[in-house]
Amino acid sequence: KPQKIYDGNAYNTYEDALSLVDRLEAMYPELIRSYVGGQSYWETDIRVVTLGKGSRYIFMNANIHGTETVTTNYLLKVLDEYAYAYVKEGKIGSYSVKPLLDTFTIVMIPCSNPDGRALGTYNSAHGVNLNHNFPTNWSYDSSGENGADAGSEPETQTILGVLNQYAFEVVLDCHTSGEAIYYADYDCGSTLKTRSENIAKAIKSACGYGLYMYAASPGMANYARHPYGVPGLTIEMYPYTSGTIDCTKFSQY
Repeated sequence: KPQKIYDGNAYNTYEDALSLVDRLEAMYPELIRSYVGGQSYWETDIRVVTLGKGSRYIFMNANIHGTETVTTNYLLKVLDEYAYAYVKEGKIGSYSVKPLLDTFTIVMIPCSNPDGRALGTYNSAHGVNLNHNFPTNWSYDSSGENGADAGSEPETQTILGVLNQYAFEVVLDCHTSGEAIYYADYDCGSTLKTRSENIAKAIKSACGYGLYMYAASPGMANYARHPYGVPGLTIEMYPYTSGTIDCTKFSQY
């Protein structure tokens, strides 16, 4: 029987997160699918989840930095809320969910750095900042944090595989913290910048986050813009803190 089963407040290990995905997939078999998209440095399976029936695609990534675990909670909450609203023909905000998910499929990686999550480290188990390992604007760093080469890490390769598999219209990379949306870089053409800014403004209207541009980087959202030419937004969720977000208080943010 369809029901909301996740309040977002519980701190989830990666295994707990996958267990919840399995429960939701069993509850909504026509709406939610999951598969192993690749493996981490420690050969941990990285799960890809799809939500919806549409032929247009949106990508949402989370927990690329191992300590930013609350972003996984957020994607799990999206799965739970949207699937329930779909079968009940309900709304989220002013949007009717059923026609939305009949038009679009949301493709998610709820945790793209499971090793870093398990270790409690920002970087991967290989010591790489995965959001500095994408091919666009990649450069070697003697610290090793950028990886041995562009796209060298198995976690990065998993994300690149997903980006190549679907014709995404929007790419969202969820981080913490700062209540900020980095929607474009200074190398963007005017058309792409405008498209990205319009999406960012729509998100800002719902959550009030600040909008920013930044210098092109070897990050995932930047790679979505170059070479794919689609809006790629980095969303820094929750009020700024120099510490770790308390995942047991999800609903307070």
